[in-house]
Amino acid sequence: RRWLTAKYGSDEALQAAWGQPEVTLATAAIPPRSLRDEIKEPMQLRQLYLPGQANARWITDYARHLSEDDAEAIECFAHALKEACGGKLLVGSFYGYAMELAGRTVANTGHLDAARLIASPDIDFFCSPTSYTFRQVGGKGTVLPMGADASLRLHDKFWFVEMDVRTFATPENAGYGRPDTEAGDLLQQDKEAIRSLCTGQAQWWFDVGCIPYTNPAMMAEIGRLVKLFQQTVPSHEISRRQRRIIPIIMIGRWLLISGGREGDFVDEIVMLEGI
Repeated sequence: RRWLTAKYGSDEALQAAWGQPEVTLATAAIPPRSLRDEIKEPMQLRQLYLPGQANARWITDYARHLSEDDAEAIECFAHALKEACGGKLLVGSFYGYAMELAGRTVANTGHLDAARLIASPDIDFFCSPTSYTFRQVGGKGTVLPMGADASLRLHDKFWFVEMDVRTFATPENAGYGRPDTEAGDLLQQDKEAIRSLCTGQAQWWFDVGCIPYTNPAMMAEIGRLVKLFQQTVPSHEISRRQRRIIPIIMIGRWLLISGGREGDFVDEIVMLEGI
């Protein structure tokens, strides 16, 4: 309600924006989860902004406030950590899943204020699992962070990737990129490591409590990759500057009305083509 008061300033302005003649700054409530969960497809989001559509500003105001509130809390804790360690440690957070979550749960994520944290001197990195959307051994499959990792590089920060692609030793219905063979496992590991090396990312391996890393060939390959990181990352002679000159601008407020759906065109050109 304090956020709404700062934004609208009067009951009349809030009533006009929300299309709710009875609402006031003192009584405004969070839109129910059942209503927010109905907004899953991009077209539904766009239709909210057609004349006469109910609940549009109610839902997007909540989503914006949630994102700003989450980012503020993360920055507060990050600042406390930086002070406690005297600035000697790197500090980051799981955040910025704009490409992974936009559209499907856009009103519930709290991930749409990445710009604030990227600008914060107390945040050194974002982290996330590799994208669950396009995990495949071959074809167009790839391993990518869940947000705009290039924005972090432009601000001398980095993305810390959680490598949790399921191995072929997990059950056949495990999904999430599970290969059918040992060779597929090794290829997935190499693809992840190569992209991290080329883009200046960091990564760690996570078993999620259910991913076996017991295959000797797999462990040997992970060991080889770790040594490769150790040999390569400290080198200042390797340029990771991207040569592409076509940017795609991602704005949190825009994602509230444009959406983005798992496997849709926007996901493909941004995540797969790496533009």
